[in-house]
Amino acid sequence: MLFPKKLKKEAMPKTGFRTIILIDGDLIVDTCLKEKLGVDNVEIPILYEFIGFNSEN
Repeated sequence: MLFPKKLKKEAMPKTGFRTIILIDGDLIVDTCLKEKLGVDNVEIPILYEFIGFNSEN
C-alpha cells in the first residue's frame, strides 16, 4: 500500500511525459455559448411534434 506522501509524489507530472487533463465537456460548451466563443445559435425547424397518445384511436 502506498502512503499519502508517496501517492502525492506519484501523481506529480513527470518530465518528458504527457499530462492528461480531464475536462467537463458540458462546461466547455456552456462557457463557449455564454461567451460567444466560436459558436452561433442556429434555429432548427421542427419536422415532427409529438402530441401524445389518443385513447380513442
